[in-house]
Amino acid sequence: MIRPTSYDLQDRREAHDASPLSALAPQLASTIASVTHDVALVIGADGVIHSVACGHGAGLAAADGWEGRPWADTVVGTSRRKIELLLQEALEVGLARRREVNLAAGSVDDIPIAFSAVRLGSRGPVLAVGRDLREVATMQQRFVAAQDELERDRWRQRQSETRYRTLFEVATDAVFVVDAVTLGIVDANAAAVRLYDLAPDQMAGKRVTIGLDRAARAAVEEMLGAASATGRAREMRVRLAGRRVTTRLSATPFRSDGALLLLVRATAIDPTDEGDEAATQFVALVERTPDGIVVCDAQGRVRIANAAFARLAGADPNDDLRGEPLAQWLQPSYGNVNYLLAQVRRHGIVRAARATLSGRPPGSDAVEVAAMLLPDEDDLAIGLVLRQVDAAHPAVLTEHLAAALAHVSAQLGLAPLPTLMQELAQLAEGHLLLSALERSGGVHAAAADLLEISADDFDARLKAQHLDDGALPAGSAAG
Repeated sequence: MIRPTSYDLQDRREAHDASPLSALAPQLASTIASVTHDVALVIGADGVIHSVACGHGAGLAAADGWEGRPWADTVVGTSRRKIELLLQEALEVGLARRREVNLAAGSVDDIPIAFSAVRLGSRGPVLAVGRDLREVATMQQRFVAAQDELERDRWRQRQSETRYRTLFEVATDAVFVVDAVTLGIVDANAAAVRLYDLAPDQMAGKRVTIGLDRAARAAVEEMLGAASATGRAREMRVRLAGRRVTTRLSATPFRSDGALLLLVRATAIDPTDEGDEAATQFVALVERTPDGIVVCDAQGRVRIANAAFARLAGADPNDDLRGEPLAQWLQPSYGNVNYLLAQVRRHGIVRAARATLSGRPPGSDAVEVAAMLLPDEDDLAIGLVLRQVDAAHPAVLTEHLAAALAHVSAQLGLAPLPTLMQELAQLAEGHLLLSALERSGGVHAAAADLLEISADDFDARLKAQHLDDGALPAGSAAG
């Protein structure tokens, strides 16, 4: 480090020689404070404050008791060294560089101040002028908060884009991604291609109204423009071009890579369909389906549950399950219910997760759970569909049946095809009879209903195949 020579220091002392102002130090401090609205101090060579002057807007109540105190005692411990260096530099050189310190303000937060100091002559006092930095600190905090909010917005946008992409891929309805400015199709799923009856290469870049009735295109473009301008989803009914097919067209704006896009969904509906009737039919379907359907909030509390869910969970279908924690019945094969719901909130949809239900009969197998986020204006909602999965399902081959089929296959070349086909038919019938019996809990009448035959016919078939003891047909057991 190059140290200043005595000649350099002498030049700086002479350049800042303010000896004539030494006697006027208190008045000078008062004048400076009134002009800058901050604080000015007159300090002796021993570092003790002789006088204090505050501007009208300074707001430094603590400064009233500074006179007669060492300057270093007015700041917090971490700033004392800065004050000592600032005073030393002013006494040695005549002019001290600007330093930022924190004033001790008692019960309130420390006050950031930027001090500069000048010595008024070789034997005069030091005049220190402080600039309140609270407004600057506030602006910096606002800037940091704004940066954090931007980062959160970017994260929410990435989550939204991922959710839209997932729904785009799994949706059974026609879904288009449309440029909000040109209304050109950016992407379309397979259902959209089928609905418009156009090849994929014919759709890219075309206006989304290309497959709609000409009379409705202007209204659709107006609806899409309104969705882009307001940032809110819009919906309307429109007929497809050249066909008597009516669709419910909805548009939801979102951003991707800085560009404004529209997620356009087209759902084919019957032209005579009425909204209330469709809603009634949907509710009836949910209530009658054998799959358990439940809607819960973000904390996993049940909002709606159909009768099938109550039966799967071992609850009374007439009980009101609203407000009950889903975790008391559902146990995913990995993690817990909270982990499953967190995955849904993160990805928008979880498909084919395995779980068990505490209320199911002993020996029952797992259920398969599909879950996804649901639109809700007031709060987050998550829908779950639970489907029973067990070995009694007709599509699942038991080990015994697989062994029996292998036995029949081994007879190729040893028996004619009609004989082999007759044995296979007998094996398949026996498997279905036992599967129905297992699913119905051993009740023959219920098993017969599953197969849509009479109870007498069911018993007769069991007896004919020698399945009264629950074994597979005798021919299948042979080695």
